[in-house]
Amino acid sequence: MNKVKQSCAVICLCVLPFLVSCIKKNTVQEPRDLSDSTMTSDTIFYVKGDVAAPEINKHTIAIVADERCKIHLASDHPGLIYVVQYEDGMNLTGQTYSTWEGEMKQGIYTITVGWMRGSDSTPNTQTSYSLLVQKPL
Repeated sequence: MNKVKQSCAVICLCVLPFLVSCIKKNTVQEPRDLSDSTMTSDTIFYVKGDVAAPEINKHTIAIVADERCKIHLASDHPGLIYVVQYEDGMNLTGQTYSTWEGEMKQGIYTITVGWMRGSDSTPNTQTSYSLLVQKPL
């Protein structure tokens, strides 16, 4: 029985660094900087982030009731894009460059921010962006 425990411990120690690296790459970023002037009473989600080519950032948001929403990605670089995916794995949007508006049903969504293929991004150079989800006025 001790050999089984020792074997399990060795396997866990070998696999742990791999799992940590996977988790780090898919980190969910929570909203921050809530005092920003972009925030209004209609804001559902707001985050500022940085992404370097060829990496991506994933943001998870919850829509509590079926409603019309507007998603806006702001960045100084035109090569940044985002895709919105529903919790069942289906894409709500294709590649979107700045603003999308449409119906979002209640549920959990993942917004992936990254670089458009063929953009003139410099690898590993961080580019800042902000992502805003709100109810349109």
